[in-house]
Amino acid sequence: MIMVDFMEKNQLYLLIILVVVGSFTVIAGFLLFTPQQKPIPIIGDAPSFVLSDETNQTVTLENYNGKVRVVDFIYTNCVDSDFCPLSTSKMVKLQDRLIEDGFDENDFHLISVSFDWKYDYPAVMNTYGTTYGADFASWSFLSGNKDQINDALEKYSILTFNSTMNNSDDETLLIHNMKFSIIDKNGNIRAEYSSNKWDKDEVYNIITRLIKE
Repeated sequence: MIMVDFMEKNQLYLLIILVVVGSFTVIAGFLLFTPQQKPIPIIGDAPSFVLSDETNQTVTLENYNGKVRVVDFIYTNCVDSDFCPLSTSKMVKLQDRLIEDGFDENDFHLISVSFDWKYDYPAVMNTYGTTYGADFASWSFLSGNKDQINDALEKYSILTFNSTMNNSDDETLLIHNMKFSIIDKNGNIRAEYSSNKWDKDEVYNIITRLIKE
């Protein structure tokens, strides 16, 4: 009887050991073969600027420190549906998605900078943002004088020049390149896109990962 109890206990201990070892093996295998996300690289320091928001308050990039920032460049008279209107529409959807998923103005801030210093005054930018249904708590529409805008454009490598349409000189029509930058809480550029055809899921994933850093 004593021998039987001894054998039963040994079998029980052996079973427990096998279960524990098996569990560790499964966990190790899961960790080994589960794809790991690559780190988001630091591209460089985000250039600062001094501009005015849609309420005519002077702001700098540092006003939004501690938040993940998205900066794009537009102008309100842009008529090419593949440029500024598309970029702003995608920003609207990005803001809506972030808010729907529980993020707020303490986590992120979108920044649209106009390079049309002749026309896009703060009141115009306010109307533009309102037209698109932007939530100003987490999205600012910035403008400035000629020197301020040229400084920002140079720092972010944005090129603009006047165009013409219907053989008439119309200085409100501008040809320009696109730039979309994602900046982390500490002011580092972590991703850049040279067009407005960025993938919405990729951008969303980068922003939410940076929010959680």
